[in-house]
Amino acid sequence: MYLNGQNIHLIGSFVIFSLLILFNLFTKTKNHEKIITFFVILHNWHRNSSWTVSFWCRYQGGAAPSVGNSATMTTCAFGGEYQTVTGVIAGDSYVITYTGGTTGNFVTLYDNTFTPIAFGVSPVTFVAPAAGTFYSQSNSTGGACATENACHTAVWQNNGIPPCPLGVVYQGGIAPTVGNSTTTTTCAFGGEYQTVTGVVAGDSYVITYTGGTTGNFVTLYDNIFTPIAAGVSPLSWTATGSGTYYSQSNGTGAGCPTENLCHTNIWDNNTPCPVVNGTDTRSECNPFTWIDGINYTANNNVATFTLSAGAANGCDSIVTLDLTINTSPVIVLDPFITDTVCISNTAIQVPVATPTGGTYSGLGVVDTTFNPATAGAGTHYILYSYTDGNSCTSTDSTMIVVNLCTGINENTSLNNVNIYPNPTNGLVHVNLGNHNGSINYTISTIEGKIVNQENNVTTNKMTINLTNESKGIYLLMIEDNTSSKVYKIIRE
Repeated sequence: MYLNGQNIHLIGSFVIFSLLILFNLFTKTKNHEKIITFFVILHNWHRNSSWTVSFWCRYQGGAAPSVGNSATMTTCAFGGEYQTVTGVIAGDSYVITYTGGTTGNFVTLYDNTFTPIAFGVSPVTFVAPAAGTFYSQSNSTGGACATENACHTAVWQNNGIPPCPLGVVYQGGIAPTVGNSTTTTTCAFGGEYQTVTGVVAGDSYVITYTGGTTGNFVTLYDNIFTPIAAGVSPLSWTATGSGTYYSQSNGTGAGCPTENLCHTNIWDNNTPCPVVNGTDTRSECNPFTWIDGINYTANNNVATFTLSAGAANGCDSIVTLDLTINTSPVIVLDPFITDTVCISNTAIQVPVATPTGGTYSGLGVVDTTFNPATAGAGTHYILYSYTDGNSCTSTDSTMIVVNLCTGINENTSLNNVNIYPNPTNGLVHVNLGNHNGSINYTISTIEGKIVNQENNVTTNKMTINLTNESKGIYLLMIEDNTSSKVYKIIRE
């Protein structure tokens, strides 16, 4: 059988292809499926009948990482096996790193048509020219793209869109405080940067450029003009340090284009408003109504209340109650030894009260004496007040009657007066019984301030309203044309 050069070429190609497949199946020792996905034979028929052959095998892969993240495509690819990487984003900058093996790692990157687009000793950096699927593989660094049966690990790192070079300065402003915004420029040309001072470490900012016709690609620089963030407007960023930063906008096309058209820049501070915690410490002597509207009758250190925008920084304030309710002191005021005196009598000592150290008060009282002439005719109540170390005050009172001593019975006609309820929450009913004729009455505080007064009352039943008066002890003096009498009313 005659074999011409073309037949020999075809037979040789088939034989080499078969031998390579057998070699791949019997020399690999991995416990995983080997799938031959791509085979290229390139041979040149030289006068010495030499051949040049190269082929690739696919092994593992994965999805391209998002900006700022990395993804491991394989942990045991043999030299010469490639990985399929899906979801690559156009314009993002990736770093492809291969490690392992014994003969080094020379990286080759292919597009979705298996055309080599980048290569070099690991790591290799490239900016994706288009979105979609790419392929990467590692061979020996010793030349001739040698392979080896040893594990190699492949890691893809996404460093985001590469920043644009710094232009020239134009305008700027002060970084906004939490919840506010600042316009740094309303007419910066594409490629001009703005100086922003007063940036606060830890605050979150959104940098928005608008205007122009070529889009807005934002680049942010630190205080030494090092690019630290980049992306299509709006760009979100959290400051790692306080001080001055610089931002600029270029077109979104390749090569960071500029244009002589107005662009507006706004910085927003979207940092969550920090809640301020505080404690309201109180020492009370009686049941206490707090800002939450609850009446507390016992100690409490767990109740909380949120004041919306109540903190000095404009944020919410959470207040915790620390309440101590103290027991008011128990005091005893003895009665007068003689509870009826004439108006002409000299001043007498007020009764003894315990605990000592309190204060006496009432009409005719000066320090610890009672003067009938100063008090005037009628029934008088002497008040004793005592305040303890917790600033809690208690009171007690005793009564004394001052007569004119003219031979007229001053109290006879008013002996059947009935006052109820007493203590009262506001309304006091007065029943004069079988009294005949008109009366005058006066309501006054224990200090002598008149709060209600009426003359020539002819009815024997009347109602006095103390609803709008403060809590405490009040004195009701009733008098007719022959007598007078004072009654104590307690307003609770």
